[in-house]
Amino acid sequence: YFSDKKEDVVEEIKNTSEVKNFKTVTIGDGPIEFDLPQGYGVYTSGSYEGGSEFRVEVGKILRDGYLSEVAPTIYIRDFVPQNNANVKALKPSEYVDFILANTSSGYLEPKLIKLYGNKAVRTISDADGDPFIVGYLRGDQLPEIFGGKDYSVTINGGTYGSGKEFNRELFDLVVNSLRIKSN
Repeated sequence: YFSDKKEDVVEEIKNTSEVKNFKTVTIGDGPIEFDLPQGYGVYTSGSYEGGSEFRVEVGKILRDGYLSEVAPTIYIRDFVPQNNANVKALKPSEYVDFILANTSSGYLEPKLIKLYGNKAVRTISDADGDPFIVGYLRGDQLPEIFGGKDYSVTINGGTYGSGKEFNRELFDLVVNSLRIKSN
């Protein structure tokens, strides 16, 4: 559904409405867009293991074609029902509630937020204290090519053991500017 077209992007800021020089990133023909400050870019990839996954990794531009990974990483996944009688298959919207109710599994301080106009949960990773967000896109928010399916959206700010750097202002900028692509 998404192409892996690379975008170059654009001064570290807290709020895009306060700044004139930022870039809106739209990945290929995908349905999402967000803002990045000058000096940052994205790398996109996709995979399929039990369902499709599309990943957007943010990085600091070192030179043309080279990024140094930073947090956050955005994952958009479809859910494929599991063939396990002991495990209930969850819809992406139900997964938000599951994470909210089960914060003892490595996530702390759950807080309900809105992401794409839908309910989402923002937590703190027990491993490194960085934020982690679980939300979803409803099928009716997406173009017809997505087949009316709901997709989970995970925004991972975790850096534990990855070598990535975490910048709260960048993380908040990306999260607060995520939106359905305007036409």
